Amino acid sequence: MCLPEPPTRLGRARPGGTHRANLGVRSDHGVGPPARLRASARPEAGTTGDAGDRAWERPGATRRDCLPHRAGLLLALADASLLLGALSPCLGFPALAAFACGAVAWGLACHDLGEMRARRMDPGGLAATRRARARARAGAALGLYGATLWAWFLALLCFPNHR
Repeated sequence: MCLPEPPTRLGRARPGGTHRANLGVRSDHGVGPPARLRASARPEAGTTGDAGDRAWERPGATRRDCLPHRAGLLLALADASLLLGALSPCLGFPALAAFACGAVAWGLACHDLGEMRARRMDPGGLAATRRARARARAGAALGLYGATLWAWFLALLCFPNHR
């Protein structure tokens, strides 16, 4: 769910999503919500609702059951890729890890952006996911550059007279 249940006075959500107005009120048949509240709680029960009464189909609105965004995870993975990619021309060995982290973060960020466009994922992390995609692309490119540089250096070192 995108939005949690509203907290009660004690800070915990009520089980089953019950509201204080419906608890302990006597109806015609015992304890529970009165008949008028039961009928108004489900206005579309028995009728076919149009798009006007679905709040998630309004422009800019999101569904409450959409997936949560993973912008924090993607930014961490992209930053690790960028750091390893920046170290790869100097050290060499982080180049493959930088390329792998960058490629994974780039692919996941592109997938999440598509899910956000389709309104199946919480768009609250849209800007951070775009930043993660850009950083992952840069980290993967630096890792590939570092790997190419070290491969060229090792080739010159192993075959000095071979031209």
